[in-house]
Amino acid sequence: MPKITKSVEVGAPVEKVFEMLDNPENFPVYVPNVTKVSNIRRSEKRLGDTFDVVYSMMGMEFPETFTYSEYAKPKRLAARYEGRMTGSMGITLEPKGGKTLATLDVNYEVRPGPFGKIANKLLFERMNEKSADRMLENIKMVIEATK
Repeated sequence: MPKITKSVEVGAPVEKVFEMLDNPENFPVYVPNVTKVSNIRRSEKRLGDTFDVVYSMMGMEFPETFTYSEYAKPKRLAARYEGRMTGSMGITLEPKGGKTLATLDVNYEVRPGPFGKIANKLLFERMNEKSADRMLENIKMVIEATK
């Protein structure tokens, strides 16, 4: 299962960064190719809570269900996802003197099926690397623009 780990420094405290990331409705704002979020089920503890997203990529839609697997406010949140792709995505936030180091870790696997058969592994890995970079850039841009 391929793994991606990337970091970015955000010019805001961890609490502000966590607040934005903790709301699934914000997914389309910072996660590339997410066009829809629905069926949000949230509790105070978050563990086991779910939400659905739709990724649009290469002219196809990929419905995915996310389930919170870690929740340590304001330092880390992570979720497993299932659909055409399966895996996990988490973000760890570290305070850095009024700023935040945000580290994204993603593990993914494309399930067999029409997309799995046509997906060029190297192309798909490059697309996911770029998507991770853009996601962190978007988090930084959105948070710093709302100071």
